[in-house]
Amino acid sequence: MLNTTFSGFYKNSFIDLFYKQVNTNPSSIAVVAEDSKITYDELNKRSNKLARFLKKNGVKNGVKKPLKNNTKMIVQLVNK
Repeated sequence: MLNTTFSGFYKNSFIDLFYKQVNTNPSSIAVVAEDSKITYDELNKRSNKLARFLKKNGVKNGVKKPLKNNTKMIVQLVNK
């Protein structure tokens, strides 16, 4: 018998949770890597800029290019 009381732990996707932070805490620090820090608002802006650049240059959804383990990588991961 299955437990039907479980409502699900992951109701929202990572992107949903990220946008919630962008909207409620835009100036809070989202990423700290090496010697740089960026806010949720800046991370959102950078990931959108990267998405526009990639689409303009013919990159299809789902194609990822590895980047160094730093804030650039996080921007890429948030990229929609």
